[in-house]
Amino acid sequence: MKQLILLAAVGILVVVGGVAYADTIGPTNCDTCHGASYTLTSDFVDLNLSPTLTTQNFTLTINTAGVGAGFKLTDAAIKITSAAGFQSGALIAPSPAGFVEVAGGLNGGPGGGCTGVIDGFDCAHSAAGVTTGGTLVFTFQETFTTGTLLTGTNAASVKARYVDATGAFSGPLTSENITIQRKVVPEPASLFLLGSGLLGLGAWRWKKSQS
Repeated sequence: MKQLILLAAVGILVVVGGVAYADTIGPTNCDTCHGASYTLTSDFVDLNLSPTLTTQNFTLTINTAGVGAGFKLTDAAIKITSAAGFQSGALIAPSPAGFVEVAGGLNGGPGGGCTGVIDGFDCAHSAAGVTTGGTLVFTFQETFTTGTLLTGTNAASVKARYVDATGAFSGPLTSENITIQRKVVPEPASLFLLGSGLLGLGAWRWKKSQS
C-alpha cells in the first residue's frame, strides 16, 4: 500500500507540474554547460492565422544551481527554426527583468553577446546580467515560416553566455543541441480523477487503521 500511495503521489506531481523535462541538457552530459541544465519546451499552439506563417511560444528553462558563486548570465539564445525560416521574435513574460530580445545569434569573448545577425537564433540580452544560483525562465514568442520548425531529436539549439564577478567573459560559450519538448497542460477531468483516486486511497487506509 505504501508503494501504491507513493506512486500516486509521484503521478500527481508529474501531472500538476505540467512539463515533461525528458531531454534536459546538462549539467553533467555536456562540455559547455558551466554546471547549469537547459530545457526547451513549447505547447506548439499556433497563434498566427496566416497559412504560411506560424507563431508559437517557446520556454527556455535554465537551472543555474550548479554554476559557481558570483557568476552572472548575460545572454541566452534559442534556435527553433532555420535561418531562412526565421521571421521575428519577442521576449514575453515570464522572463527575467532587464532582458531584451535581440534577433540573431550569440557570441562569447570579451566583447561578445547577442550579435543581431539573423541566423535562425533569437537572443535575450541584459547588460547587467542576472546572478546565477536559481532557475531562470525565458519565454520567446517566435514567428517562422510554416513547416520549418526543428522538431527532430537534438535538432534545435541553445546558447548562453556567463561572466564572472568582475564582468569578464567566463568561457566557453554554452552552445548545445537540444530537443524541443512538449509542454503538457493537464485536463481538469484528469486532475479530478487523480485527486479522487488519492482521496479514496486515503479513506481506505484510514478505515483499515480503525478496524
